[in-house]
Order: sequence, then C-alpha cells, then structure tokens
Amino acid sequence: MTLSPSAEMTFASNSKPYPSLLKISSVIWTLINRTTLINALPDSGKTIQMSLSDFDELDKRIIELLCRSSQGSYRQLAKQLDVHPTTLIQRVKNLEAKGVINGYRASIDYMTLGYEYMGLVSVYADNVKTVQDEISKIPQVISVFDVTGESDCIVWIACIDRDEFSEVVKEINAIKDVRKTNTAVILNITKDPFSYIPPILGEK
Repeated sequence: MTLSPSAEMTFASNSKPYPSLLKISSVIWTLINRTTLINALPDSGKTIQMSLSDFDELDKRIIELLCRSSQGSYRQLAKQLDVHPTTLIQRVKNLEAKGVINGYRASIDYMTLGYEYMGLVSVYADNVKTVQDEISKIPQVISVFDVTGESDCIVWIACIDRDEFSEVVKEINAIKDVRKTNTAVILNITKDPFSYIPPILGEK
C-alpha cells in the first residue's frame, strides 16, 4: 500500500498485556546477528540479502519511527524527522520498493474480539513444505514457523473457544503427511512479539 502525501496513517495504541496481533506499520524484518536483513521483493519473488550498512541514518530513523508509531500525515512525520515531506515520501517509497516496508494495517486486539484460546502446535511431518502450505490455509493460523529441532514446524493458532481450538488441532492432524503434533496452550504473553523494534540505530 502506497500512501499519498495527505494520507493519514493511524495507530491504535494498546496497553493491555496480551498482544495486538496485527501491527500497524507492518515493517517485516528477518535479522541475522542483528546485522543482515534477508528480504523478498514482492514483485520479483526473488530473495535478496542486504546489510544494515545499505541503509543510511535517515532510512533507519524512518523505519524506527514507523515501527513505534505511524500516526499522522507525511507532513507531521517529516516534522518529527526534521526533513522535507517530499524527502520522506521518496524515502518511504524506496523502502516499500525494496520490500522493507510491506504495508500499513490497523492494530487489532484479538482478545477484545474474543480470540482467547491461543496455542503453539509443534508439527512432525513428511513433505514439510506441502504440509506448511496446507496449514497456512487454516483461518485460525496466525503464523507457521519453519524450525530446527525435533519438530518440522511450529504453528501459532488463535481460537474463540475450547471447541474451536480442539477442531483446529484435529484439522492440522488430519492433513496428509502430518505424522503427529504436540500442542502447548498459551497462558499469557509477557512480551508482545509485534512490539519488537530492530536495534538499527545501534541502541540496546
């Protein structure tokens, strides 16, 4: 999504201990040793590797600002960064083109909507990629993580009640080539994973 200069990017703050599951400024990073960014360009489908050194100080400040809050117009955000709005617009467009900024979405508190049953399902399977693709189609699946260790992937699910939770786990088990699953119920989340801000400015 590309915003016009007058567009307003709103941010819904959430002080609850349970995480918002959709982050406004969906700036998606995969960091390796906090220095390397692996990123897929949305149009090419190719995977490229970039170092944080490829981004100058202004790029990093823009990314950090949008991670913290993207409330306001380009003019208001440019004032916070002490740059001209046109400069900010061009920088944001460049970051979008590189796939660093993947979109802007509302911050939704699923707990308020009633999705109180969450879990992490460890999946043991053959033909792992095919299984992961099938699991990704289930509406209650938040994320599918390809991992090392005993299991082949870990699935994060969110459900309205115990019955739905049970049905989703059974649906995963029923997928062809799934050998078994091991499910852990999430009781609470101490740190919101969507509040993570990469330390790109050298701050710890």
